[in-house]
Amino acid sequence: MTPDNAGVKSAIEFGKGIWDQFGSKELDRFASGLGQYMSPQNPFFTGRYAMTLDGEWLPTFIKQFAPNLKYGIAPIPYDENNPNLKNPGNVSTSVFYIPKGVKHPDESWKFLKWITEPEQMAEFTAALGNLPTRTSLQTNEIYKDVSGFQEFLQYASSPNLHSFPATTFSSEYMTEFSTQYNAILRGEVSVDEGLKRVKDKIQPLVK
Repeated sequence: MTPDNAGVKSAIEFGKGIWDQFGSKELDRFASGLGQYMSPQNPFFTGRYAMTLDGEWLPTFIKQFAPNLKYGIAPIPYDENNPNLKNPGNVSTSVFYIPKGVKHPDESWKFLKWITEPEQMAEFTAALGNLPTRTSLQTNEIYKDVSGFQEFLQYASSPNLHSFPATTFSSEYMTEFSTQYNAILRGEVSVDEGLKRVKDKIQPLVK
């Protein structure tokens, strides 16, 4: 585990610097008035957020909840000293499951096979505003009418898109990292101590 990686530490120190400009009390007060993500009260829709890091589905939500919102889409900023890191991003996906003990396993499999075939996947993902997991569909005409999709389709070809590793301790790692990051922001622990706590707690799970 390398939560104390120099890049991670630098990013946390950057966030901590912004947090310290305003203070926990003021930021907690601001956060308490923010609305739900999937609603007209989403803070980006209401103008309480000037910008947001989000996914390709957000324009579809904007069309539904804030159709008069004027906005633009831009690549995620990166360290100009490392041009090889241009267009970074995190990739995740939704997963279909057939539960153990389901009454109709064969029919369930037949349905999953059907919905993940190209034609149905294109219609399904276009309706949701989600990028298709089949890269062969990225040039499908159906996405031309999906709000904001062309920017994300272009971005999807970046070599700097990565997924969080699927491990048996992923959930514990992300939970502990979030806990310590929050403590660092609030000045309850130093950056070094917070990252050490993450490593000390999660490293045994790796072994």
